[in-house]
Amino acid sequence: MKENEPKHPLSEEAFSPDSTQTYSKDGVDLSLIRWMLSMTPTQRLQTLQKNIRSVMRLRGEKPTT
Repeated sequence: MKENEPKHPLSEEAFSPDSTQTYSKDGVDLSLIRWMLSMTPTQRLQTLQKNIRSVMRLRGEKPTT
């Protein structure tokens, strides 16, 4: 990257733990991305499954196991 070239909003620096930037210029919530990247793949899958069950419960559907 050239010295004066603007940084991409989703560059590695945007995800560094020291970064205080909460949203990218495009409106992407970087805190959620940092949170997911802090998890293992198994933890991410478990979180997704919990969210799916919550949506199904809100819709009145029976969650599958």
